[in-house]
Amino acid sequence: MTGTDATVRQQHPFVEDYVTTTDLLPLADDTYGPVTGSALVLPSAGLWMVTMVARGVLSFTGNAGTFIVARIWNVTAGAAVPSTETFVTQVRQNIAGAGQTTGDNDTATMVKYLRVTGATTLRMEAKTTFQLGTQPTQASLVSDGNGRSLLSAHKVAD
Repeated sequence: MTGTDATVRQQHPFVEDYVTTTDLLPLADDTYGPVTGSALVLPSAGLWMVTMVARGVLSFTGNAGTFIVARIWNVTAGAAVPSTETFVTQVRQNIAGAGQTTGDNDTATMVKYLRVTGATTLRMEAKTTFQLGTQPTQASLVSDGNGRSLLSAHKVAD
């Protein structure tokens, strides 16, 4: 890395946070909760390009209708980052035969430009919203060797 490259990297750092698999079933319906291990620190003031990648898994037996939404929460400000709600996955199926199992596994990505005035901590949150049929047997935000959920940020301007 040359001196110029090192200067650019110092002025415009990149940070990332891989989260761990989080079971969403214990949450109340349509209620956001923190994703396990999620704590991305933006170390300085400026304009940051924040990327959220959320991999969701839903499984059911019988008629099913539920979806997962993820968002970014500004821990420092104590508020959701506006317009970051991202539809991750959905199962909505009326099937004959109550013993039939169905499921879905999808990944959603969103990018948000966020200006902060100082060091800021962000986290990923997720929720499930139940629509019809049986409750899911699995509703998770997943991060493993088959696909990761993460928050990352690159400083693009002071």
